[in-house]
Amino acid sequence: MPIMQAVVFDFFRTLVAPERINPSAYKRTDRIVSILQIDSDKFKQWWLETKRERNLQWSPTLKERIGLFCNESLRQPKSESLVERAIYEADRYHYEAVLNPPAEVIEALSSLRIKGVRIGVLSNCDEDEIRYLSRSPIAKLVDAIALSLDMKIMKPDPAAYSYILGKLEVSPEHSIFVGDGENQELSGAKAVGFARVIFLRQFVKNTGFQLKEKLAEFERIADITIDDIRDVISIAIDPA
Repeated sequence: MPIMQAVVFDFFRTLVAPERINPSAYKRTDRIVSILQIDSDKFKQWWLETKRERNLQWSPTLKERIGLFCNESLRQPKSESLVERAIYEADRYHYEAVLNPPAEVIEALSSLRIKGVRIGVLSNCDEDEIRYLSRSPIAKLVDAIALSLDMKIMKPDPAAYSYILGKLEVSPEHSIFVGDGENQELSGAKAVGFARVIFLRQFVKNTGFQLKEKLAEFERIADITIDDIRDVISIAIDPA
């Protein structure tokens, strides 16, 4: 099999690693609840129920959504400054991760570019956790970025994969997908027909973000499981 034309990466916990900065980075809701002093069960249920709309809409902002929830659902109005502080504490590790990606990620992306492999990013995300993407070193190392917020579709919808492949002007048969397995992205990539679907275990295997059973499921779905993103380089160059 010839060299792959493109590699499409998930973003969080694939190219950036919040839990490397703080192992509890994924506990965004716990920090919000603690600072706002609101009912944990009600807020976490609301968080789950609104995930799709938060990932598909730039507006209302997360600050506006949480403010409305406190005011209308809980009847506990909170000041703008307190909500801002809660969101900052919730996402500060995501901000730092976006601005300071791991050295091995930069090495992998740089090597793929040198070898002529096109690079895409495909991410389900909300507007706050992605706010510093344009300032990330990653932004200069990829050829195309497709966010659920812009596409108005989310992985594992086949249209999301088709969107980023279209921006890269490649077919799935000549491309690799790499992700941490969240959002059924690996099975979605396989259904679309990527030549290789890779589960990158590196930033999720020891953080508690996923249960061991879930990690094992991702391994079964993927064609290849790796613990170092730099392994993608050799797989892309010699995928046989």
